[in-house]
Order: sequence, then C-alpha cells, then structure tokens
Amino acid sequence: MFRGIFIGIDRYQSRNIPWLSCAKRDAIALYSLFTDTLGGQSVLLSDRDATRSAIETQCNELTTCSPDDVVVICFSGHGSETHEIVTYDTDTSNLKNTGIPLTTLTDWFSHIPAKRLVFILDCCFSGGMGARVLHVETKTKDLRSTDDLIKELSGETRLIFTASLSTEKALENQQLGHGLLTYYLLQALQGAEEVREAGKIDIYKLLSWVTKNVKDAATKYGGQAQTPTMSGRILGELTWPIFRAGSLYKAAFPERVKQQVTSDIQSLSVYRFPPYMLIFFQTLLKKGSAGESLLDKPCRGKTSSSTRLDR
Repeated sequence: MFRGIFIGIDRYQSRNIPWLSCAKRDAIALYSLFTDTLGGQSVLLSDRDATRSAIETQCNELTTCSPDDVVVICFSGHGSETHEIVTYDTDTSNLKNTGIPLTTLTDWFSHIPAKRLVFILDCCFSGGMGARVLHVETKTKDLRSTDDLIKELSGETRLIFTASLSTEKALENQQLGHGLLTYYLLQALQGAEEVREAGKIDIYKLLSWVTKNVKDAATKYGGQAQTPTMSGRILGELTWPIFRAGSLYKAAFPERVKQQVTSDIQSLSVYRFPPYMLIFFQTLLKKGSAGESLLDKPCRGKTSSSTRLDR
C-alpha cells in the first residue's frame, strides 16, 4: 500500500518568519498527483494545519504500516540554519522544541517499519534572500553539519532527496508556481521522456533527471547554483506508473488541464479568449445558422487593390 504525508507552509504564525509563495502549492500538487495515481492513504498538511504536533501525529500513524508499504513524505517550506524544519507554529526563540530538528526526524523515521521510505525536502538550511531558509541569531552548539545529519536521517531503507547542497539556497519561482525541486519532480512523475521506460518510472532515473533540470533552472532563473542531493538507499526496486492528473489535481489546478473544445463557444474561455471575442464568435455562428453571410455586408469605407490592411 502507498502511504504519504505532504506538507507545505507559506504562511507562518510568527511574524518573525518570512512568508513564502509556492510551498503550499507544492504540497497540494504532490498530494493530488500521488493520490490520483496511487491511491492508498495520504494526508495533506498546509499552513495552519502543519503544526509540529500534527506532523508528529502523522509520523506516529506510520508506525503501524507494513514493511511492504511504500512511504513518501514531502516537506516544502523553510528550513533553519540550525537544522530544523520550520512548522507553522514554530517559535523562533525556541527552534529546537517548536520546530522539528533533523535529529528528531531521524528518531521518528526509525520507528516506521516500511522498507521503502522516500523523504523529499524542498527547503534549505543555508542561503540568503530568496532562499527557503530561516536565519537565526543564536546558533546551536551541535558541531555536526547538515550533510552529516542528512546521512543519519537516511539509511538502508530510507532515501532522502534534498533541494540543494548544504551551502546553497533552495529557490521557489512564482512564474513556475513552485519550488524548483517540486516543479521538476512534478514534470518527471508525469512521464518526462528521459525517465519513463515501458510505461514505468524508476525512482533513481527520476531523481537524476530532476537534479539536472533543477541545476539548469537555478542558473536560468536565479543566476546561481542549486544542486539537489540524494542520500541513502532503499531495498529492492522502486518503480511507479506514469502519473496522471485525476480529479484532485484537476480541481486544484484547472488551468493546467487541457480542456476539450466543444460546440459551445464558452468552452474556449479556458484558453483565455477575451469575452468580446467569444461574443463575436457566437454572433458568427448565429448568422451562419440563419443563412446570412458577412460577405454580403458592405464594408465600412472604401477599399481598392492598393489598400494596405494592417492588423
């Protein structure tokens, strides 16, 4: 069975935490696409629902899963320079106890019996303006680096995919509507040519393709380096079918769904035809059904063979 937790936080309770623009959309998109395609049991936690206690509760629920289950946990939001993921109700003066330290996640994950757990972090733990990172005045005395803590979090049954190296920013892009990592993950899941084979998607090929495209996009959109990293491994093969946008995804992102044009002129509205053009097209149809022709109508003004007709 598939089990999932999808977390995305744009708006934080504390005024000391900068808001983001695309983290909630990240979580909604991944939750919808995974649920539409794989079914199973998943939960979506966004903004005020994504408290520390709520996330802990959902991780505890996974302790009852089967070793054969596949578990995916995705977090989009702020990380901190002191190695916590920042929840909705995080207190910046007490990050260790109100955020979720990576060491705490390691403990929670150790109680999940699934032999195939994938954890995707679209945040960062360093960086400047535009990065998904929370800067703090007081630093921890823990001498372990982010890389060391990520390695502890991963293992023989856990695959950890982070948005950037520990020294880099993880960016979101409002034009794309997502964090760079999530945007290209969504493209890959839906069958990017380089990752699909015989109607299946291999998790390692998928992550390799996402890494390459995020690196290119970070240079294009941000003029900087962003290098997603993978740590750990999972037992056996993990392949998924090509993901399809179903009812949840279509409801959340109707603008991304190719709508069929019918005999109803209003069906063109999803392709951003302005209302006056729809009225014009409707008039043409009515005149055509009445047997009239616009060619029979006199033109306004005189024309000749030498007349220039501009758009």
